[in-house]
Amino acid sequence: MAKMNGGDIKGIRILAFGVVFILCGLSVFASVVSYDLNDDSSLNIQDVQIVANTIIGETSSFNADVNGDSSVDVSDAQIVVNRLIGADVYETKTITATWTYEDSTNISGFKLFLEGNEIADITNPDLREFSTSVQLYYGKNTFAMKAYTNSEQSPYSDPYQVSISH
Repeated sequence: MAKMNGGDIKGIRILAFGVVFILCGLSVFASVVSYDLNDDSSLNIQDVQIVANTIIGETSSFNADVNGDSSVDVSDAQIVVNRLIGADVYETKTITATWTYEDSTNISGFKLFLEGNEIADITNPDLREFSTSVQLYYGKNTFAMKAYTNSEQSPYSDPYQVSISH
């Protein structure tokens, strides 16, 4: 949980296309590069090979279910390939993030992240709901938040993955 000056970011909810997604848990946000299945900090042909090998049964040691449908098939491979070549594989959606934070007296605001990239700087420390338009990729999209002061940022909040399909 992100903690700074006695406060925790808790219960983050992401509302996108009519569904509320709730961010809870204790894990630390780690994924910065989307679909980097082998964690080498780069999306490359090796990630495509991992999906292909999983499809044909050569490996099952990686989570290659990138579209979140509980099965690894050609649609997962297509998503990774499209991301690798920069193909248009997203939809623009308006999301609403809602969260709790116990003590906002010592913070300057919050930052909302999608796939490790800052998508919003919320400069009102008393705000607990924020809406913005974002590009959500087909497959998994990971959101997280940070609280910040003028000189420091909290660790990432617990991550939450939202999956969309075409």
